[in-house]
Amino acid sequence: MIPRHLLLVLTLLLFGLPVAAGVPAVPISSSSVLVSQAKKRKKRRRKRKKRPRKRKRKKAAKPAIKAPEPKPEPKAAPEPTPEPAPALDESAPELPGVAVLDMELVEGVSDGVAKLVNELMLTRIAKAKVFGSVIGSSDIAQMISLEQQKTMLGCDEESCIAQLGGALGVPLMIVPGMGKLGNDYVMTLKITDVEAAQVKVRQSITVPDEPAMAKGMEWLVDASLAEFQGKAVLPAPKLERTVALVEAEQGGALKVVGKAGIALAVVGVGVAGGVHFGVVAPAQQAFKDQPTRANYENAKAAMDTGNMGLAGGLALSATGGLLWFLFAN
Repeated sequence: MIPRHLLLVLTLLLFGLPVAAGVPAVPISSSSVLVSQAKKRKKRRRKRKKRPRKRKRKKAAKPAIKAPEPKPEPKAAPEPTPEPAPALDESAPELPGVAVLDMELVEGVSDGVAKLVNELMLTRIAKAKVFGSVIGSSDIAQMISLEQQKTMLGCDEESCIAQLGGALGVPLMIVPGMGKLGNDYVMTLKITDVEAAQVKVRQSITVPDEPAMAKGMEWLVDASLAEFQGKAVLPAPKLERTVALVEAEQGGALKVVGKAGIALAVVGVGVAGGVHFGVVAPAQQAFKDQPTRANYENAKAAMDTGNMGLAGGLALSATGGLLWFLFAN
């Protein structure tokens, strides 16, 4: 503990006051040291008051820079796996093959029309998918020899058709036919069993004209295949004549031409008669009455004119008669 008198001396020294007489003196050396220490402490206090405390700022942490991620390499497209082949249905029955002969023409049908209808028939049969294979006439000509064609293709009997089917290696044969009956066309189709040499299906349809043959053939094929499969056969469609008006107009025009022929024949007869009675007859009568040189020359010239008129009139009459004969009836 510092004595009280020493603290008093120190205080007086700090404030520059003289020491009282009653206070004992302190050695100069020790008092100066104490004063200097006190001053230093005072300065420190002042400095501490003047200087604000610096707060340490926390530095914000810098975001770490990430290394760029490597780009993913493009993946190769997976190789397509081959689809497995569909399993064959062993329980499904195998479809039989069939050979289709050319259209048999009876009467009144041109070869061009028959070929077109035959192609329509082949297309319809192939799209029906009733037979495993469809052999046409061109295939038949390549598969059998020339001698077989001569002996078999010209025969319409079931025995010949069975021989032809055996040569081709097919169990069935289709034989189409077409012909004209009056003003209508009759189309037929039959399916023959080669092994049994008998007709399994026989169908026919009557169509009014050539434009109706396409629809008639479609129904004929569908009905024959339905009967062959044991299905119900739809009734034949009602086909109307599509060329009736055209024929009527053509017939009316032809009749007009025939009537014009009659008029032309009448004109020809009139020309021949008019020249004879109007020119030749008077000149001949004048020469008979007065047989002079002048009347003779007039009669000769009238005869020449009459012959020309007669020839022209006969030609007109013959032409008119021919037109009437060809077109009026």
